[in-house]
Amino acid sequence: MKEMIFKFGFEYKNVRYGWKDKQLYRLPFSREKRSYGLKLILMHEVKKTKCWNVCRIKKTKEQLKLLTKKVDWKIEVLRDKSLPF
Repeated sequence: MKEMIFKFGFEYKNVRYGWKDKQLYRLPFSREKRSYGLKLILMHEVKKTKCWNVCRIKKTKEQLKLLTKKVDWKIEVLRDKSLPF
């Protein structure tokens, strides 16, 4: 098991997002009897503007800077060669 520590992040529509190594991650959460795992949110360009899809809404770098705060979130990630997946 490996522990990932997020020092900066934000919460948007009851979903937590964290920054690690200048990449945006959606942290694990549960909603309506379903659970969602850790996911890397890829950056893409729309009309030469860098954007990320946050809860199906495109957010620019400037918008994310306003949302981002200092946090102390830790999650554990399974990393083992003996796991079948």
